[in-house]
Amino acid sequence: MGGTRARLDRLASHLTTDGLRAWRSTPFRLTLIYGTAFIVAIIVLLGAVYGQTADFLIRRVDGITRAESSRLAALRPEDLPAAIRLSIANDHLRLNSYGLFSRDGQRIEGDGPELPAGTPRDQTPRELVDHDGRSVRVIARVLPWGEVLLVGRDTTQLVELRRVLLNSLLWSGGAIAVVGFTAGVLLSRRSLRRLAQLEAASSAVVRGDLRTRMPLAGSGDELDLFALAINRALEEVEQLMLDIKGVADAAAHDLRTPLTRVRAALHRVSHVPDLPAVAADELDQAIEQLDGLLERFRALLRISEIEAQDRCAAIMPVGVSSLVEQALELYAPLAEEAGVTLVAQIGAPVTAEADGRLLFEALANLVDNAIKFSPPGGRVEIGLRTPPDGPELYVRDQGPGIRLEDRQHVLKRFHRGAHHAAAEGSGLGLSIVGAIVRLHGFSLQLDDAHPGLEVRIGLAAAWPSP
Repeated sequence: MGGTRARLDRLASHLTTDGLRAWRSTPFRLTLIYGTAFIVAIIVLLGAVYGQTADFLIRRVDGITRAESSRLAALRPEDLPAAIRLSIANDHLRLNSYGLFSRDGQRIEGDGPELPAGTPRDQTPRELVDHDGRSVRVIARVLPWGEVLLVGRDTTQLVELRRVLLNSLLWSGGAIAVVGFTAGVLLSRRSLRRLAQLEAASSAVVRGDLRTRMPLAGSGDELDLFALAINRALEEVEQLMLDIKGVADAAAHDLRTPLTRVRAALHRVSHVPDLPAVAADELDQAIEQLDGLLERFRALLRISEIEAQDRCAAIMPVGVSSLVEQALELYAPLAEEAGVTLVAQIGAPVTAEADGRLLFEALANLVDNAIKFSPPGGRVEIGLRTPPDGPELYVRDQGPGIRLEDRQHVLKRFHRGAHHAAAEGSGLGLSIVGAIVRLHGFSLQLDDAHPGLEVRIGLAAAWPSP
């Protein structure tokens, strides 16, 4: 139950992280900017269409109303009431409204809306509401003999048409905006996927896999051009590294044989009868120095051998708990001889996809170093635990530890920390561990043990055994 909860927590964390990365990414922001600009352009366009359409319809109504008002105003005063009654009778659709008012505002003829007091008589079209609740567009004018003529046209259908048109434009504009924004986001996901692939490839290069190349989509876009440039640079770097490593490996291989012969010769001379004690001591020191040099050559060749392996060649499910037990059994006598207590802490059994031989070699190097640098009476702990972020192997000692500024360098060949410069060894043990960890795609972490050092190998591709 706890493992399921941890996996769900990790999934939620990944989703949150991916969402934040998408929000902060340049493709998503560009999509947002272009989408916003597109939406604004659509709003402006639809607003212009609506405004032009509504203005055209209003001007058409005003033109009809003004023409009818001018026709009636041209009649004689005694003919105007009869003409108004005739116009009302002929208006079967009741689209027009007419009103003839005296100077003091009393209705003389017509069915139009009442003329509010103070309404200007300047022939400017205005919106009024008649006694039936209809919206009427009216023009009021003062006739030469002082009466006021009001002519209007029903705009209820026009108002409804404008409302329908406005709603249609709003809905279509919203749909266009949603579709455009969604399409932009979907298109940006392709770039985000490409960037994620490039990031994964660059992470592999950072971990030391110079054979990795940036993926190409084949579209010839700017990301493909960038990936091609990086791939050319990686090819050059890989070739330079191979050349340098080849020289070092060749030197180590070629020098190992003559140095072994020299050591054998010195060993024979050191056993000559009646050899002076001073000469014997010098020979023993020379043999010891040669042994250290040969050990360095063996370690160098071992690192090259590990780095040259195919990662999938011997990868299979391995019981990590049994590796811890084997290391405890193998190094218990050495720890006892050094006066160091060696213990193992094994939690739930764990299975990892790994080369068991190489993973044990990495663990053995860490245990050997821990015993070597622990003081007499100290304690070395080998362990296997399963924190929320995945199972991990660890080795903790009570030695001098490694300074923070040295931790990024101790995995390099021949580098030794400030506290370890005088200690025996080739300075390549952690380099071998680093090569094995990189080969498996695991993680390696060095931390303070207060006192001492704790080295953790994160088993990324591991899971609890049933």
